[in-house]
Amino acid sequence: VLQNSRPQSRKDRLWRATYNDAVAGAVSMLVRKAKTDDQHVVLVSSAQPGEGKSTLAGQLAIGLAETGNSTVLVDFDLRRPTLHKALGLSLSPGVTNVICGDAEIQTLIQPTSHESLSFISAGEWGHSPLNHLSGSRVGDIFGQLRSKYDFVIVDGSPVLTVVDTRLI
Repeated sequence: VLQNSRPQSRKDRLWRATYNDAVAGAVSMLVRKAKTDDQHVVLVSSAQPGEGKSTLAGQLAIGLAETGNSTVLVDFDLRRPTLHKALGLSLSPGVTNVICGDAEIQTLIQPTSHESLSFISAGEWGHSPLNHLSGSRVGDIFGQLRSKYDFVIVDGSPVLTVVDTRLI
C-alpha cells in the first residue's frame, strides 16, 4: 500500500522480494482455505504499534483483489487509522459512525484504484465508539460485508496497547 521513493539497496530489494513472496503465499493460502472452510474474514493485528499490520492488511487486500475476488479492506484501527492516507481516500465518515448508529455500512464503502477492492475507513475517533464495540453492530457489520464480498480484510488495533481488537 505504501510506496517508498528512495533508491533501494540490494538488501532492500531482497527484503521487498521476500516480503512480496510471503504476501503472495498468504493470499494463495487464503483463497484455497476459503474454498473449503468458508473463511472469508481476516483480522490483521500486531502486538505493538509500528510492526507493519496496516501494510500487511493492505497488501493482502490488494493481492486478493488481484486474484479476482471481490474484497473490502476495513480500517478498524480506530485510534490510529492510516489506510485512508495510503489509499488517498477520506477518513470520515467511517466505521465509528456505524458502531455509534449514525450511518449504515453500505453508505461508507469507497471504491479504490484497484479493481475488485473497496475500502471502509475508520472514521473520527471519540470515546463513544469504545462503548459500542462489544455491541451487536460490530457483528452486523461483518455479516453484511461477508454477504457482499468474497473477502473482508480488517486492519485492527495492536492487541497489547488497546482493548479495541479484543472486543471486535
